Parts: sequence; structure tokens; C-alpha cells
Amino acid sequence: MRHRQRPKGLIPAGNITTSRLSNTPPPFLSTRKATGARAAGLRYERKVQDNLLGKFAERYLPAPWFIFTSDNGPRWCQPDGILIDIEAGVLWVVEIKHSITERAWWWLNDLYVPVVRHTFGTSWIIATCTIVKWFDCRVELPERPVMCKELTQARPGQNAITIWNPKG
Repeated sequence: MRHRQRPKGLIPAGNITTSRLSNTPPPFLSTRKATGARAAGLRYERKVQDNLLGKFAERYLPAPWFIFTSDNGPRWCQPDGILIDIEAGVLWVVEIKHSITERAWWWLNDLYVPVVRHTFGTSWIIATCTIVKWFDCRVELPERPVMCKELTQARPGQNAITIWNPKG
């Protein structure tokens, strides 16, 4: 895998000074109706979220909002999910995509992980996993992917990918 440049439009977390989970979404959210590929992606994400909630119950936070301040100013971000294992001290930051994209890696590693690490503290082990319906090995990723059967098999420092293709 060759080193890739950060996609346009993605602003990294930067040097974070404050961060916290938010009980409410940001006030600027739009409510436009999704169509086409975006709608298919959202339907798939809903199925994955339902599956993870059923499997992990209260250990899984679906789509949590974070508000943080960094050298890029005040901002919000929302990973697709966080799985928490208190006994092991492990957090899995989850990104859900209908099909694999290079952007998912950048969002996880340049935005979500720094914010989650700042919010939860450095004593937690943090791993990432992209859950996809379709994986295309021709998509160039910044790091070699490690295929995992289950989300909890993802380890820190891996570009973990789990394929979950629901029946029906």
C-alpha cells in the first residue's frame, strides 16, 4: 500500500484542548431526505446498528455525538459507533459503509480516534473497525486491511475490516 493524501474536505482533529460526549446533536444538522446510494448506505447502517445493539446491548453506543475544541476551532464529530469493554479497557471505534472507501480510514484515524482518545483518556486501548457489506480489494487504502470475522477481533494499529452481509 502506498501512502495516500488525506481526502479534500476532511479536516483532521488537530491539537484537541477539550472534548466531551454530547446528549444532543449539533444545532446545524440538516434533515434532507437521502436518495440513491446514500439512502442504500443509510439502510445498511441501520441494519448494522440494530445487529450491534442486539449483540452487545448497553456496551454499544450507536452514532454518539462528540463536541470538541482544537486548533481548528470548535467542532462536532460522530463516529458510527463505539463498543466498550470496561473489564479489558478496550474501545472499538466503528465506521459503517455499504462498500469500502479510503475516506473511512481517514475519518477513523485522523478524526474519530483522536477525539475518542481525548474524551475517554489515554488508559483505554483503542481499536478501529470498518464494517462493510461489500469489500473491493481494488480500492487502495492507506494501510493494508486486516479482515476480521467479528468486530471484537480488531486490534489497535490494524486497518480492521469486517464484512457483514445481512440476509433479507
